[in-house]
Amino acid sequence: MIGFQSAALRRGNKLLFQDASLTVHQSEKIGLIGANGCGKSSLFRLLLGNLSLDEGQITLPPSISISATQQDVVDLNATILDYVLDGDKELRHWQNIYQQAVKSDDTNLISKATDELDRQQAWNADTRAKQLLAGLGFSEQQLPETVGTFSGGWQMRLNLARALMQPSDLLLLDEPTNHLDLDAILWLESWLKNYSGTLLLISHDRVFLDSLVSRVIHFNQQRLSIYTGNYSAFEKQLAETIRLQQAQQQRIADKQKHLEQFINRFRAKATKAKQVQSRVKTLNKMQTIAITQTQSPYRFKFHEPDAMPNPMARLDAVSIGYNESLADNINLILQPGDRLGVLGHNGAGKSTLLKTLVGALPALTGDCWISKNTDIGYFDQHQMDSLDPNLSAFDIAQNSFPEATTQMVLDFLGGFGFTGEDAQKESRHLSGGERSRLLLAMIMREKPNLLILDEPTNHLDIQARESLNLALQTYSGAIILVSHDRHLLETTCEQFLIVDNGRMTSFDGSMDDYAKMQLQSEPSQTAPKAKSETKKLQRQQAAQKRQALAPVTKKLNLVERKMQSTQKQLDEIEQQLADPSIYQAEAKQDLKACLLQQADMKNTMADLEMEYLELLEQIERLEQEL
Repeated sequence: MIGFQSAALRRGNKLLFQDASLTVHQSEKIGLIGANGCGKSSLFRLLLGNLSLDEGQITLPPSISISATQQDVVDLNATILDYVLDGDKELRHWQNIYQQAVKSDDTNLISKATDELDRQQAWNADTRAKQLLAGLGFSEQQLPETVGTFSGGWQMRLNLARALMQPSDLLLLDEPTNHLDLDAILWLESWLKNYSGTLLLISHDRVFLDSLVSRVIHFNQQRLSIYTGNYSAFEKQLAETIRLQQAQQQRIADKQKHLEQFINRFRAKATKAKQVQSRVKTLNKMQTIAITQTQSPYRFKFHEPDAMPNPMARLDAVSIGYNESLADNINLILQPGDRLGVLGHNGAGKSTLLKTLVGALPALTGDCWISKNTDIGYFDQHQMDSLDPNLSAFDIAQNSFPEATTQMVLDFLGGFGFTGEDAQKESRHLSGGERSRLLLAMIMREKPNLLILDEPTNHLDIQARESLNLALQTYSGAIILVSHDRHLLETTCEQFLIVDNGRMTSFDGSMDDYAKMQLQSEPSQTAPKAKSETKKLQRQQAAQKRQALAPVTKKLNLVERKMQSTQKQLDEIEQQLADPSIYQAEAKQDLKACLLQQADMKNTMADLEMEYLELLEQIERLEQEL
């Protein structure tokens, strides 16, 4: 369908890629991976005819229809429904011809236009546009509103809906999830899985890529390399290449040691059935990530906090909101080591909860208490606007840490990707990703004991995201995270909270469970070609699945009960060991017996956890087969 032969492209004096030869086949879904500025977006401009190759050639079918998201908003005065419908240019063309034919009473042209509009299913165009808008978070009540009344992020959602509205053979999406919340991402993912054309996708969201693409084009050192499989498969292949090339084995071993410690810590704590499998499986993947990160330009690191109060913060019967309450009767105690992920629909109150905790918004009712020894590191996108536009990254860092020498500041900034001229560039000229990295650098340098992070990965490339992720694994303080990055949520958080429908509740499932729950609750927003089954057939299939899973599920429940019983015994033993009297000379035999029991219980728990994980994996395999 698309071919590159010995292609080379330059922008000014910078070579983006050369000697590129590849073929994209019809209906493929391919991810484009590489650092910012490597040429991914320029390749899209090539395909759209806005750039020309410096060497080689590119071939496209002559009648190919290409749809891509625009960066600019072309009509601020249109209603959002009309704006999305305008994305289908051929539909609008024939609608205009039909209207003109009716005015001129041209029966032949009316007949021709009617046939064309029938072919394009114009009769359900409004419905398709409304489904796109609903899936991307717009309500029915907002349909008459004009484009200009929405913020820049929501206008980008409209441009995405407009691109999806256009029938296409080739769909080019450049960071489509940047301005979406998690629920909208889940809907878009479902829609794209059912897209019948060819998809080229630029994204820094590894879970989004994993679920969609079957090949990866890697932009690296002015070359384009093709990898078969999704992003995780690409990463494994890249890691193996690096493993064979790398001599820095100690650096790799150190990273893996930190990750293994974190995995073991989680295994020792986790007893919730639905989270164990997803969490441990995802964290095990990070062994591969640790290897690929040895080539990353970033070295994010949190310093050990000076204090760790317990509790750190407490919400008692708190209501959050601006003029009106978004959620009521919120009760929460934050303790050292807590890792909380906050989920919920857009506008439900996730960011409002975080702003209330940091004191940017007062609680409407109830008590929000923060320990005087709690040092909060707070990140949200609006803080980027607070950077002095006339100061460089070096100036900002030096002003924040006047005790540091010039070389210390430069070394520190180098770990966040600011080297050479980049460190001296005024912040108004920094990209969104660079400003995010600078803010994260300032937060990490302050040694907070409580991190409150609101979409910290927006604008970050994959290497920067993974560097942040690895830094969070060894961070000893508490974390509250709002993010649409499912990989970050899965690997960082040990407990999930849902803010929705005016209240905050605990969620015991995994991110996969949350995704299924959201898609099942919004059947009208699924992809246009998804086929619905009858309720009778669904009941039959559910019964068959339950029957096939029953023996393994029974074993799983038995092991889980044994784990709970063993954990209870272990807790009792450790309570005895916490009693100072057991360490007196006369209690020597009791201490020895307790230590032996403790070791025995820990070994038993380890065996049970391994059996538990094996049963969970067996259930997963059966579910996939069914």
